[in-house]
Amino acid sequence: MEINKKLTKEEQDNNSNSNVNNDENLFKNTINSLDEAIFILDRSNPPAILECNKAAEKIFGYNKKDMLGRTTAFLHVNETYLKRFQDKLYPNLIEKDHFHIYPFKMKKSNGEIFFTEHFVNLRRDKEGNEVGWISSIRDITEMRKIKRKLEASEEKFRKISEKANDGIILIDDQGKIVYWNTAAERIYGYKPEEALEEFLHHLIMPKEEYEMFNRVMETFRENHTAPNMGKPIEYEAVRKNGKKIPIEVSYSSLELAGKWNILGIVRDRSEIMEHLRTIKEQNERLNQLDKYRTDLIRRISHELKTPLISIKGFADLLLNLHSQKFDIDVINIIEEISDGCNRLQNLISDLLQSSRLESGKVQLNKKVEDLSFLIRFCVRELKPLADRRDQHILLNINKDLTCNIEKERIYEAITNLLSNAIKYSPPGKRIEIETTLDDKNIIVSIKDDGIGFTEEEKSQIFQKFGKIERYGKGWNVDSEGTGLGLYITKQIIELHGGKIWVESEGRNKGSIFYFSLPRSSR
Repeated sequence: MEINKKLTKEEQDNNSNSNVNNDENLFKNTINSLDEAIFILDRSNPPAILECNKAAEKIFGYNKKDMLGRTTAFLHVNETYLKRFQDKLYPNLIEKDHFHIYPFKMKKSNGEIFFTEHFVNLRRDKEGNEVGWISSIRDITEMRKIKRKLEASEEKFRKISEKANDGIILIDDQGKIVYWNTAAERIYGYKPEEALEEFLHHLIMPKEEYEMFNRVMETFRENHTAPNMGKPIEYEAVRKNGKKIPIEVSYSSLELAGKWNILGIVRDRSEIMEHLRTIKEQNERLNQLDKYRTDLIRRISHELKTPLISIKGFADLLLNLHSQKFDIDVINIIEEISDGCNRLQNLISDLLQSSRLESGKVQLNKKVEDLSFLIRFCVRELKPLADRRDQHILLNINKDLTCNIEKERIYEAITNLLSNAIKYSPPGKRIEIETTLDDKNIIVSIKDDGIGFTEEEKSQIFQKFGKIERYGKGWNVDSEGTGLGLYITKQIIELHGGKIWVESEGRNKGSIFYFSLPRSSR
């Protein structure tokens, strides 16, 4: 019986020792799996190292056997840092049983100084007596570098955003404001401390839009996107003082620290809208003035017609019935009066026609016509004028050029262009008329070897009274004209859905006038 008791006691001791060994193995495996350096220390000052993990070897660069039994002084930068550490450590341990310091410099085996985060906790035995410390040390060198980069990036963003003219607003997925720059304060009237952590729609939206905003946020929480994301949207927002303002906002999703946010860029359109209103009002006034001008020209032209007809009629009467009573000088004067009347009649006719074309009320009586026939007809009519100036008109035109036009008006346009080519080319020159076709249009060109145009003149000639003065320039050309011919021609061509333009390489290099008309089939 005594032997059995002894055996039982030995078994119990063996089991107890086995449990202790298992606990120690579990503890060692646990601390060796950690990334932080773990030191088990005694109560001496400075404490001696009783145990450490693999991370301690890796972080500080020492072998475990070189560290065990040594005090921790060799891990500190110098005596000053050690004393600074102890001065903070002991009061905290006495008061709280634990200590935390961040950041704190320590030293590796190669002498490299690095930053750490340091945790120290008291160790107690089963009776609660202090037996030492457990120290946990984390190398935060890389973390500090990343933090500095983030801080620099945040500072750069802050400086840029605070200088931006547009409002920059960041809200979380609940709709709460987490960033609000200076421009947003200027636009909406709320200071950052008033706006941050507030729901965006409560701050700047009319109540009737709350439901719409909540739907948008619900969609965003589900899909990290929302309707019209990335597109500029125009709507009215509400300022702090209750005033509604027109804004343009574009927004996009942004992931920060694993959380999705909405970044909004806001532009106050109040000034733009004011400018647009001013421009609209000015345009309306200009249109009204232009209408008055057009009406005035039409009325004056009509009023001039009656006395002009009388003057011309009496001048022609004197020439036809009483010319034998006057000497040659008087007859020349009467002829000048008659010619002057003709010029005034042409000017009045052009003014009236340009006014009608500008009114936008001209209704074309279009029919399908043969443009090639019309071109040849115009050439035959103007051939005597070209012959008097010893000029040759060459035709290179397609047959059966059908288009839907009002023949009389296109006749006027072609006659204007061809007569200009004749008048503004010196005697003996050649004029070429050619047609080409593309998929949709007939293109007519009238080329002359005349005095040409400068770049400035090319931008002027299709304007009202845009005539280029040729008189007294030493060119043998006919410089008469109202300055309305090309303007009227342009109006006519554009009324038919066509275009007109000119090409010229410069002075004395001739010019080519082009116009296009839509093709049609019979």
